[in-house]
Amino acid sequence: MPALTREQFLSPADLETQHFPMPEFGDDAYVVIRQLDGRQLKDLLEIQKGGDDLGFLAELLIRSIYDDDGNRLFDTEGDIDKVLGKHFVLLQRLAEAVLDLNGMNDDADDAENKKKD
Repeated sequence: MPALTREQFLSPADLETQHFPMPEFGDDAYVVIRQLDGRQLKDLLEIQKGGDDLGFLAELLIRSIYDDDGNRLFDTEGDIDKVLGKHFVLLQRLAEAVLDLNGMNDDADDAENKKKD
């Protein structure tokens, strides 16, 4: 197989997505969660450095939740308070799934390391 071209490397196809069930909204309800790209991660780390844990949570979800057509469901400017207005258990469950998808969840890392032992 030949080396990747610049266009192949820069294409968005490498960002994994998953359907995330949302039974709170009906039996078949779901959202699509997508991995973060490098720019999104950089922005989130800046928010996290500022110590705004709820802001980090909201931005993480806003930047990771999409519809079936690949469009983000939420706007980073206008939807932060609306997202934070949802039940915290739901937000936490979504955030854990997004962190897992991005390989950023310490609990997932611990479980994986235990499997290796």
